[in-house]
Amino acid sequence: MPADSAYGVVHISVCNLRDEGKFTSGMSTQALLGMPVKVLQYTGWYEIQTPDDYTGWVHRMVITPMSKERYNEWNRAEKDCGYCPLWIHL
Repeated sequence: MPADSAYGVVHISVCNLRDEGKFTSGMSTQALLGMPVKVLQYTGWYEIQTPDDYTGWVHRMVITPMSKERYNEWNRAEKDCGYCPLWIHL
């Protein structure tokens, strides 16, 4: 994983975080559309950490990896999607 991709944003409506990087693994928690995450490692699947400190594995197609700079820009940007979780506006 490139050092400039240590962060990301979930880009599907509901993202299942799994105990291991495979579809047959148990689900540990979920992340929602637009949730910013920290990327811990990449092995074909991303191990991520949510803002509330949950960790788990997600398929490579469900987050948009990005640099710290781009992540900070995204976090500061105004968001209005009609229905957004409260934390998105904090």
